[in-house]
Amino acid sequence: MVSGAVAFLKSWNPLLSPKEIHSILLENSPSAHLDLKKLAEFISKKKIINNFSWKYPSFSLNGSDTILTINGAVGGQPSITLYNVEEGQSEKFLLYSDSFLSGTSTVLGDVDKNGFSEIIAAPNPGGGPQIRIFRSDGSFMNQFFAFPENFHGGVNVSFIKKDEKGEPALVVSPKENYAPEVRVFDVAGNLLHSFLAYDAGFQKGI
Repeated sequence: MVSGAVAFLKSWNPLLSPKEIHSILLENSPSAHLDLKKLAEFISKKKIINNFSWKYPSFSLNGSDTILTINGAVGGQPSITLYNVEEGQSEKFLLYSDSFLSGTSTVLGDVDKNGFSEIIAAPNPGGGPQIRIFRSDGSFMNQFFAFPENFHGGVNVSFIKKDEKGEPALVVSPKENYAPEVRVFDVAGNLLHSFLAYDAGFQKGI
């Protein structure tokens, strides 16, 4: 199990030194027993490596216990890593181009109402306003522009399980340099309605 934990840590961040890995393992589990899910939760809470963002430490994927980590931090590639606890193997998927290093925001939500959460990503300032949706295995599902394509102020995104029609929806808002407009989309990317949360001249983000 310790070798599996080491492989998991390296798959998540190959820049970790042996000393850093040893320190993480010792602090997480001073005894001989080591639980990978608890390790993921431990790192998520401690935020040991500032260049990486941890979310959603564990879930079941196709009947296998899987740890999901999302690197949404500035300076890192916008990626998802799926680590299969039983097989000790990991897969990595990109949320956006590997050259986009401005960071992302992510939420989980059951977009297609099949009982499993999808991954919904939005870019930080510096990227175009493209919302991207992925299945829990990392495969691409859908994308759309939440604001005009030339807007690069970053987007906040939230998931609504049921709107007024009982359907899942996505709520977006600009992070900066845009009117304080809240937009609501269906999961296919169709605009349902929008409104100003503050005066139109306020452009510091909401």
